Amino acid sequence: MYIGSVRFFRHLILTIVVLAIIIPVTATIILAVNNNSLKKEIEVLSAQIQGTSPNNASGTPDADPSNTDGAIPAMTKDPNLTSTTAGSTSAEVTEPEPIALPAYANLFPDLYVENYNITPQYVEDTGWIYFTFDDGPSQYTDTMLAHLRNFDIPGTFFVIPNENSERRLNQILAEGHAIGIHCFSHDYAVIYESVEAYLTDFKKAYDLLYEQTGYKAEIFRFPGGSKNDYNIGIRDDIIAEMTRRGFVYFDWSIDSDDSKGAGWTHMYNTVLNGISKIYDGEGAYKRSVILMHDDAINASMTVMTIDDILEALMKNPRDYKFGKLSRDVEPLQF
Repeated sequence: MYIGSVRFFRHLILTIVVLAIIIPVTATIILAVNNNSLKKEIEVLSAQIQGTSPNNASGTPDADPSNTDGAIPAMTKDPNLTSTTAGSTSAEVTEPEPIALPAYANLFPDLYVENYNITPQYVEDTGWIYFTFDDGPSQYTDTMLAHLRNFDIPGTFFVIPNENSERRLNQILAEGHAIGIHCFSHDYAVIYESVEAYLTDFKKAYDLLYEQTGYKAEIFRFPGGSKNDYNIGIRDDIIAEMTRRGFVYFDWSIDSDDSKGAGWTHMYNTVLNGISKIYDGEGAYKRSVILMHDDAINASMTVMTIDDILEALMKNPRDYKFGKLSRDVEPLQF
């Protein structure tokens, strides 16, 4: 018989050996397949937690398939996400703190330059000459305008409007000159008491100028210049607030010294020598912004001297160019 024979036991032993090999191999293959499946499931779960795709193990946002240049698209904030502390499994969302404006920023909500948020395109004016006149208008303004008219030269008047200034302010504008605000009171102790005090004084001058001419000034000059002994503590705050509202201030590169009582010779030489040096590229300034006055106190000698200064400039062989200040002129500032 076959069962119990030597052949039977030989086949039985061979079958056992084969099964001993096949079963472990099969079990190993099954475990490997199951392990791979579990690994993929873990990757999917991890990707969902981190906000990335299973194929993106770096933790960066998936690239948009339409984004062919390889740039990473901006992430869209999920409104349901909340900020958490370090070490939390939730995505962190940091909101920037709003910048709190000082209380004086709420003063005079109509005191803004139109289109103040548009960046001006400055004209190229290296070597140009700008005649500026502070503290007017006064009776001397008429003579000053006549001298400018005779030589067809523009000027810029930083004014202190008053109840009697309407005719002269309108004449300045009618003859093509520029007007900026200087102040209302010209009392340094009052004007520079605080940022609020400066804004209040400026607003009075601004409103009166508009009432008398319909013109809204966009430029200004600080009484005493932007750096003086009275505004040291609040200077930067005033500049920041006026700049925020769109106004531009101008200092000067040549002081005629007429407000210090300069005579004809000193004023004449100071202005012409200063213009010549700046035109030749000497010094820190590239333009001649000349400080003069047309007020009732300091301008008597100025009106006598400026006619000779203008005549000398017109006779000079250099190709001098003259302009008036505006927001389109790069500001000269101390």
